[in-house]
Amino acid sequence: KDSAPAPMSLATSPGRSAAARWSARRFPAAAVLRAPRPLPAADALAFVRACTEMALAEETIQLLCAAATAGCQLDELLAQWQKQLAESMGLDASVAVICLSGSADPEDLAFAPGPAADAPAAWTEYEGASAQLRKVAIALVGGAMQRKPWRCRRLAPAVNVADATPVLRASLLTACRHAVVWYSRPAHLALLRAASEAGEAPDRVTPRWEHEILEHHGIDRRVGAAALQAAREQATADAELQVAARASAAAAA
Repeated sequence: KDSAPAPMSLATSPGRSAAARWSARRFPAAAVLRAPRPLPAADALAFVRACTEMALAEETIQLLCAAATAGCQLDELLAQWQKQLAESMGLDASVAVICLSGSADPEDLAFAPGPAADAPAAWTEYEGASAQLRKVAIALVGGAMQRKPWRCRRLAPAVNVADATPVLRASLLTACRHAVVWYSRPAHLALLRAASEAGEAPDRVTPRWEHEILEHHGIDRRVGAAALQAAREQATADAELQVAARASAAAAA
């Protein structure tokens, strides 16, 4: 049995090895599996979004960190879970290979050719969802490989992240309020403590989280961070935004 210590907050069931936790099937297969060609657009989009949701889940993050501690191939393990997820949705595992190959072609999916007038829009939506998944998966595997779960994304970036200035005020306000709630959650405070115990100061972690929150609300991280800094430090006629920006900074401190 693998006796490697589990990372912070990973639940350990009595009598069950770490290997059993991450190698056990996570998503039960449906009774009937379909492998339509081309794959309907709705199925492809739903599967990619489900993969993103799975990659953001705390269970996935902690299991992958535990697997990394034991020297597992994380990309292979994540691909295995994605195939299981496809089967749980009633789709043959080969669907996962098509959707997540990074080289899917519209002809492999029911976006085009076809009679639907919105096929190009559907393909654009699928590409956006796929880009979201890639960003989340890169952060997930990267953080897990370093045994640093606080570096894994827990929020998906918006499909369209705008770098235009000035930043949309409503989006910035929403991001600030989200940040205040984020930093008050016990799970996130525990992650900051774990980072500190691992030698990574909280002031190196919280800027990453701020960027993640900004991107989740459709704001480019650099443009948004600059806008927040300006609102916090400079006199502004927008008192509401300044209060919100300073509150988010205080919450992260």
